[in-house]
Amino acid sequence: MSEEKLNTIKNEISVSKGQNVIISSRTGRRGVMHKKGILENTYPDVFIVSVEEDGYCKKYCYAYADILTHAIDISVV
Repeated sequence: MSEEKLNTIKNEISVSKGQNVIISSRTGRRGVMHKKGILENTYPDVFIVSVEEDGYCKKYCYAYADILTHAIDISVV
């Protein structure tokens, strides 16, 4: 059952490639970090979000399992 959910997440992320997204990730007990960027690329196990911060382009790599375990939330803007 979890593998089906993981495949569904992969498919949903793949169709959003190139779009603006907001990533909310847990940073500790009560902290949440929000990043707005572009879903740059998808790979079999991870996806890359490109975020511009302080004049630099930073890339963040997340696993699809992070969404499944609610470590991050992603929404298309």
